[in-house]
Amino acid sequence: MDFTEKVQSDRLLYDGHILRLHQQVVTLPNGRPAEREIVEHHGAVAILALADLDHAYLVRQWRAPLAHETWEIPAGKIDPLETDPLKTAQRELNEEIGQTAIDWHLLAKFYTSPGFATERMYLYQAQQLAPLAHKRPLDPDEFLEVRLFTLAEAQQLLLDSEFLDGKTLVALQYWQRLHEADHGKA
Repeated sequence: MDFTEKVQSDRLLYDGHILRLHQQVVTLPNGRPAEREIVEHHGAVAILALADLDHAYLVRQWRAPLAHETWEIPAGKIDPLETDPLKTAQRELNEEIGQTAIDWHLLAKFYTSPGFATERMYLYQAQQLAPLAHKRPLDPDEFLEVRLFTLAEAQQLLLDSEFLDGKTLVALQYWQRLHEADHGKA
């Protein structure tokens, strides 16, 4: 069966700084009409910043949609004119934790909420970190705390339901796998 929905109309409801909201009328595979609300987003990057296989940087910040603080891996949105997600990740690592990395590896690309949003996340692993002499400033509306966590501490945060976002949950799985693979060699 072909599950393709055919767009009959698309109305832009909101055009903001980081997203656009569309309302679409589609024809379903069974021929019936339906409405879709779609959040168009330029995408984002996230970084599993490993000091070594036992230690990674997390940032704590306020998340207005949740009205809650969260511990997360460093991350940031891709600006409309940016075409290389790796360069965005390098910028965000600089801004958020004041580090640069020699070794970069793309771990995954995924959609954060495909039921209603186009936001594509690029998850990178950064290793061989070094502090920067000239750290970029945080965005004017950005306030965060940076902390180095052990894998065991991060796993405890997971068990305590302290991780509230998908990118950090995905990164933690990769970190666990890298740690197990490294310790399996010993």
